[in-house]
Amino acid sequence: MSSQQAIRAQNDYIFNLQVQADKYARLISSVNLRIKTIDEEWKTVREKLAELRLKRNEGDQRGGGINAVKSKIMSESREVGKLENRLASCRTRLSNMNLEEQDAFDEIYQNLAIVITREKENSEAFRKEAMKSEALDTHEDGYFRGNFRIDEESEMKQTLQKLDVAIIEQRSNDLVEQFTRRLQHKHPQNLATTSLGAHLQPSDPNRANGLHLNFNLNQAPPLLTSHDANSGDPDNNSGDEDDSLVPVSTAELQRKAAKTLAMQLSNAKMSPTRNKKKKNQK
Repeated sequence: MSSQQAIRAQNDYIFNLQVQADKYARLISSVNLRIKTIDEEWKTVREKLAELRLKRNEGDQRGGGINAVKSKIMSESREVGKLENRLASCRTRLSNMNLEEQDAFDEIYQNLAIVITREKENSEAFRKEAMKSEALDTHEDGYFRGNFRIDEESEMKQTLQKLDVAIIEQRSNDLVEQFTRRLQHKHPQNLATTSLGAHLQPSDPNRANGLHLNFNLNQAPPLLTSHDANSGDPDNNSGDEDDSLVPVSTAELQRKAAKTLAMQLSNAKMSPTRNKKKKNQK
């Protein structure tokens, strides 16, 4: 129960980080627009300054003489210096926002790695308890635990382990893919220029901030969004999509894994070779 609460809290924390990332993306867009405006103002002032310098070089004496032109040039130069300082401060703020955004996503992927490790430890502890619950029985054709041979039990245990790892890795892969799609859908022009976009390019979908996650793409992905659960089409990415992440219950994933394992156990019990061996032993 505590593990489920911790995972639920972790999902809420990841969602809050995603909301903060959207806010930072909007701030970056506004800062870029302001930088363009300042650049246009600086170009206008530079053109005026060039005209004044041309008049000074031609020896134009209108409007108070050469001294008036020099004073005008000096004032315009001071204005240009102020605009350059403002432009430098805007670029510094943009760089700081990129660093904060990068730190937030580093923390997200570290938390994902912690969740995967915890789930593996829980599944291993559950399997150890299941092995201790039943004793080994000795027969002529080998050791049995309940109605199954030891090698069959080992094979089913490996199948369960692969299923657990596939579910956890597919969940992480879907989170990364949905997050990348959200950023590409909302700010496609800024994704390639930010530090986040350098890590989440389509050419390398499994690379994220130095953490290489090798996911099994052959497994059917779980339904992670309310839109996918209602429509039944996970590839339908419409323009009015909500794009909000819905946390998946770990208990639901474990129930699916237990159901699959129970089907394998029932198939092994109904095997004709198993029934024949038990009759011969009797």
